[in-house]
Amino acid sequence: MSLGLIYKNAAHIFDEVEKKTPYLEYPLFQETGIVTSAFSTRLGGVSEGYYFSLNLSFDRGDDPARVLENFKRIGASMGVNVEDMVLSKQTHTTNVRVVTEEDKGKGVMRERNYTDVDG
Repeated sequence: MSLGLIYKNAAHIFDEVEKKTPYLEYPLFQETGIVTSAFSTRLGGVSEGYYFSLNLSFDRGDDPARVLENFKRIGASMGVNVEDMVLSKQTHTTNVRVVTEEDKGKGVMRERNYTDVDG
């Protein structure tokens, strides 16, 4: 499933990863060898209607079971277990949280005990 990215200039910013649930990778992050990055698209999910198709927000009124399935799908494409994911509640600030093993699943599988974090 190609996204068909077309760049306006010669700069190549993202790599397209064609999986059942496709995503974009930022090569400069990948080259570090210390971080896995993925930028989701709206393709490859199960949400319907206004939220079609790959909605990754539990806070917008979509069926939580569908959102969880969407996380499972993007996780499977990335090779990441949904139980290991940790999500922020983006506040568009410069606040960053360092996560540990104890944080696994927060924001997806269980409640977060933190707020005002963007990364």
